[in-house]
Amino acid sequence: MPTKSYRIIGSYTGNIQDMAELVSLAKRKVINPVISDSFKLNQATDALTKLKEGKITGRCVINP
Repeated sequence: MPTKSYRIIGSYTGNIQDMAELVSLAKRKVINPVISDSFKLNQATDALTKLKEGKITGRCVINP
């Protein structure tokens, strides 16, 4: 992924209404996403390696 240009455009399940409801639940703190790891953009390769190795539990966030 780091050597190619990719764009994330959606989720694998549900539809736009499901996504809107999910975001609403998170905003109202009805549900709390599990963010297990956070990486800087220059650590994206490390994040992908951990993901492939099954070492990411919950969600992984990559920030610029």
